[in-house]
Amino acid sequence: MTLYRNFSLKLRYAMIPVILVLTMYPSEPPAPCSGQANPYLLQNIRSADFSLLRYNSEDVWGKTGAKEGAWESWATSTLTAEGKPPKIVADGPDALESQGKNYTWSCMFSAGSLIDKRTDTGWSEAVEGDGVGQAVLFPIKYIPRGKRKTATLKIFNGYGKSQRIWKNNNRVKDLVLHIASAQAGGIETWTSYSQIKSHCKVPLQLKDQFGYQKITVPLEGCNWNVQISKEDREMGIEIKEALVIGIEIVSVYPGDKYKDTLISEADFY
Repeated sequence: MTLYRNFSLKLRYAMIPVILVLTMYPSEPPAPCSGQANPYLLQNIRSADFSLLRYNSEDVWGKTGAKEGAWESWATSTLTAEGKPPKIVADGPDALESQGKNYTWSCMFSAGSLIDKRTDTGWSEAVEGDGVGQAVLFPIKYIPRGKRKTATLKIFNGYGKSQRIWKNNNRVKDLVLHIASAQAGGIETWTSYSQIKSHCKVPLQLKDQFGYQKITVPLEGCNWNVQISKEDREMGIEIKEALVIGIEIVSVYPGDKYKDTLISEADFY
């Protein structure tokens, strides 16, 4: 099963006065990732005002305006894919599968790679230097806030394809973790996140180690509660509570050879 089927999640919503509206989704495969940046993301993360995140037609649907731009909207920058792309079959029974493989390849360094349960892929920023100040978002299943005092960030820091590759590239040292609530709604395999509201920012430091690590996240001052109105529930789309987690790079452990900063996997619970 290809990445766009497993993780066809989109951070997109249309804004009109007072009301945020979920949009409809295409049945065609999404457009491949092409290294597009989302310059609005970091500014809105830092101001804790996700309600002003906007996506124009190119941000959401790609340059053609007809297919979905997918995961590149979830990061301030995304490194373009490496290597030779899979061949696309134009027609016939293998056409859809070949498009999916090409999409998966093109998005190898996108935010979707943070939650594909593979350590040989990962998100990579794509700016000059070490990527300090760059940020990435990823969606998780809703967790009720309750009365607990801490949560856990499980993360594979760096590029986990091999220990040599991991050491050659930057790893995150200090980060700011952003916790935001959202409404998730979708049709068939497509999901859209709206009403995104940032609730807190937690500074954390990661270890410089190859493999998974679990970081305790203090939740003091982090209060979230998703309220779904009757009108939203009656839109004909199944709407659920969700959380969106953001990672903002503050400092890095320098790589031996490259300045790209990567994270292979991330989860929050």
